[in-house]
Amino acid sequence: MRFFLCAFESMYVGIPVDTVDSLMVYGKEAGALILRDKSSADIYFSLPLFFGARREALRHGIILKGSAGADGRHVLLVPVVEREEDIPEEEIHTMPGILADIGRVSFISGIRFTDSAMTLFIDPAKFINNILSENPDALQGTHKGKE
Repeated sequence: MRFFLCAFESMYVGIPVDTVDSLMVYGKEAGALILRDKSSADIYFSLPLFFGARREALRHGIILKGSAGADGRHVLLVPVVEREEDIPEEEIHTMPGILADIGRVSFISGIRFTDSAMTLFIDPAKFINNILSENPDALQGTHKGKE
């Protein structure tokens, strides 16, 4: 399967290419886990803030397929999309059942360990649903528009 690999300080996050509409350059601070851009209605979700990496600079946004419309686009903010890579299914291990039952990480579809770093593979739709259900009032934070 093909993934965009997003580099974090101590790991990678893999996002399936087939869930992505496009990539964008971002260059601002998130400030909150979820932000809504008033001018475009786009909703930004900060993966570094979710994973507790508050010092990670945000350089890219991953615009998800099927998210455009009246409610704007859903954009995952990441430190950097380092590369696109084909990863064989046999290299991706499923999460132990007990972890899959924990709602906070139910969006993690697999994990891979290599000599260089661990990679967590996520299902973006599950991630967004999880974050929005945990933070129903989080869309109060706003973004001042495109800069």
